[in-house]
Amino acid sequence: MPTHGVARTSWQGTAEVTRERYIPQVTETLIRGRLLTAFLRKKGRFKFNEAGDQLTWPVEYKQTQPRQLGDGQALVFTRKDHHKQAGIDFRSYYAEDLITHINERQNRGQDAMVKLIGSKLESLKRSMTDFWNSQLYVDGYAAGNEQKLHGFGSFDGNSTTVAADKIAKPGDTYGGVSTAVGAAGGSWSSDLTTSPNASIATDWPFGGGANGQLDSQYDYWSPKLWNWSSNNWGTSGTTWQDNCLAVLRTAIEVQQRLCGSEGRPDLFLTESQMCIDLKNKLESRLRINSPHKEAMDLGFASTINYDGLGVDVDYGCPVNSGYGLSLDNLTIHSQHDELFKSWGPEWHTDRLAYIFLCIFLGNARYTSPKFFFKTKNYA
Repeated sequence: MPTHGVARTSWQGTAEVTRERYIPQVTETLIRGRLLTAFLRKKGRFKFNEAGDQLTWPVEYKQTQPRQLGDGQALVFTRKDHHKQAGIDFRSYYAEDLITHINERQNRGQDAMVKLIGSKLESLKRSMTDFWNSQLYVDGYAAGNEQKLHGFGSFDGNSTTVAADKIAKPGDTYGGVSTAVGAAGGSWSSDLTTSPNASIATDWPFGGGANGQLDSQYDYWSPKLWNWSSNNWGTSGTTWQDNCLAVLRTAIEVQQRLCGSEGRPDLFLTESQMCIDLKNKLESRLRINSPHKEAMDLGFASTINYDGLGVDVDYGCPVNSGYGLSLDNLTIHSQHDELFKSWGPEWHTDRLAYIFLCIFLGNARYTSPKFFFKTKNYA
């Protein structure tokens, strides 16, 4: 009898006349828990039955500048254009399978350990779910990615950054709009002795003061790209474990200050080694890694709480990188009445086979990149 790749420990004489005992249950090793998807579902960030060939939305990038008014002074009224339009197209993925008539006839009765025709569609959905979650990090504008999701990588490109810079210089385009600071005008204070990014040469994203005008249009479309390998974090180190607490503390405070309560991040997701290093750092400070209540309620007991931020691993996250996510500013749009539309089994006489199909048609849309931050060893 066949051994199916499993080493036998019984006497061969017994094995030849004894039927193998199979456990009629598939061991699922492919699907990992996805905290991000669970949070998006809880917050109602999935939109279904979308139409059209593109997602477009208005972006208010500019505020009216108040003027001084003297007694008896004549008022001056002018029209002001405070909006730009951003847009992305829809993207699609599919997963398929096929069972021939011969396979279906063979896979029947008590000898069928797994009923293929009855389990195939659910298997496709699980495959699509696992794959789709990893796509939330891709650059949908990169060469070869023209049909892929607009993941976080679609707006996190950077330009000139050196080792002393705490923050990388945003240098990307998302929705047809530049992420560079100052691309739409505006001004920012420049009073700090050392600029967070020498190439930008202002205090951004810090700064302020009585004479420090921080114009909203200066960074209305700019994500914060924190350089965790900077030698300027005051820790005398340049590793993630050296600087992780300083980086996260700074990122959280800057997001809340520049974006308000709606921009405070809900989650910080990173690759496994960075998450381990962060937990080790917290323990070395004799700090209890308390669980994150919202994540725990969703079944993710390993998610820890850091200053209100849920911190955990996401297997799609690129190496050496972590993302701070404001989920009220992320929407998943689908053109179907569910996230993944599926068909099957459908009989095709010309192929003497049943076919199965699972498809996603939609995209991820970000209100503005400014509501998100990333940290990486940029220089």
